Amino acid sequence: MNRQTELFITALVKKLSEILQSNPRIVLGLFLILVAGAFYPALQIKTDFNLENFFPEDDPTIDDYEKLEREFGRDDNTIMVGFKDDSLFSEKVLSDLQAITDSLEKVKNVQKVRSLWSATQITTRGNRLNFDPYLENLSLDWKNLKDIQEELTKDPFTESFLVNKAGNVTAFYIEIAKGKNNFSVREDIIDELQRILDPYKKRYEFKISGIPHYRNQYVHYLNDEILFYITLSSVLIIILLWGLYRSIPGIVIPMIVVWFTILFALAVMQLTGGYFEVMTSTIAPILLCVGIADSIHMISKYDDARVQGLNKKNAITEMLQTLGSATFLTSITTAIGFGTLITSNIVPMKRFGIYTAVGVMIAYLVTIFLLPSSLKITNINKVFSDKSDRVFE
Repeated sequence: MNRQTELFITALVKKLSEILQSNPRIVLGLFLILVAGAFYPALQIKTDFNLENFFPEDDPTIDDYEKLEREFGRDDNTIMVGFKDDSLFSEKVLSDLQAITDSLEKVKNVQKVRSLWSATQITTRGNRLNFDPYLENLSLDWKNLKDIQEELTKDPFTESFLVNKAGNVTAFYIEIAKGKNNFSVREDIIDELQRILDPYKKRYEFKISGIPHYRNQYVHYLNDEILFYITLSSVLIIILLWGLYRSIPGIVIPMIVVWFTILFALAVMQLTGGYFEVMTSTIAPILLCVGIADSIHMISKYDDARVQGLNKKNAITEMLQTLGSATFLTSITTAIGFGTLITSNIVPMKRFGIYTAVGVMIAYLVTIFLLPSSLKITNINKVFSDKSDRVFE
C-alpha cells in the first residue's frame, strides 16, 4: 500500500467515524428499519431437497433423466401408505379402504389414488384385452371375497404391489399432480392424509412411505438441525464472550451484530430465489463465527484505546482507523475464498459459495456501522469490566 492510498483510506475512515458518531441514533434507526424489512423475507425462506439440483440444467445426465421420465414416468411424486389388517378381505375393511381412497382423491393437488379398488384383472376376449375391476360396489355383497383374495394374490400385477401373499397387507398410492411436487404442496397433502387416517388408526395399522414423504421429513430434520446448531453456536459464543469481557454489553453488542448479519443474509437469499439445502443450511453457523471475529477485534481495540487514555470519540475513531481497513481485507479475502466455489459444476456448492461470500461482506458492513454507533450512544466506557484485572482499575 503506497503512501497516497494509505492517506486516502485514513481520511475516508476518519470521515466515516465522524458521520457515525455525529448521527448514531439515525444510523441505529435505519438499522431497525432494515431489520423490520428483512424479517418477512427471512421468515419465508424455504428448505428443499432435490437431487436434480446437484447438476447444471444443461448437463447430459439431466437430459437422459428427462427422457427416462417421459417414457416411464416419475418415481418421486407418489406417497405410499401401507394398510395392515388380518381381516383385510372383509366387507367392513374394504369399505373403509374405499372411504379413505375416495376422500384422498378429493384432496387438492392429488392427481390419482391407486388401491385395491382400482386393481383390474386382465382377460382376453377374442383378440381384445379387457380390464375388469376386481372389486365393485356391489361385489362385496354377492361375490366370494375369498375368491377375490386368491385371485389378487396370484396376479403378478397386484401381488407385492397392492397386496401381499398372505392377504393381510395392502397399500394405496397417492400421486401428486404434475408440476405441484414441492414442499408446501407435499406438506398439505401429508397433513390431509393424516387427518383422513386419524379416525381409522385405532382399528388399523398404517405406514407412510414414498420419496415425497421422506423429502418433507428430511426438510423437517434439516430445519431442526439448523435451529439446533445456531442455538448451540450462540450459547458457546456467549460463554466465550463472557470469558473475554465479563460484561453484559460485551455479550449483547457482538451477538446483536451476528444475529442481524444472519437475518440480512437470509433475507438476501430469499429475495434472490435461494433456499436452504444440503450446503446452504450451513451458512448461518459460518456467519456466526465470521461476524463475531470482527466484533471481538474491534471491541478489543476500542478497550485498548480507552486504557491508553483516549476519550470515547477518539477511541472509536482509533478503532475504525486501525481495524476498519484490516477487517475489510480479512473479510474480502474470506469472501473471495468462498466466492471461488462459483466455478464449481455442482449447483448447491456454487450457491453455497455465493451466499456465504455475500454473508461475510454483510457481516463486515453490519459490524462497521452498527458497532461504533452502539458504543457511541451507550454509556459504555470500556466493554471489558473484570475488576480483578489491574489494567482496568
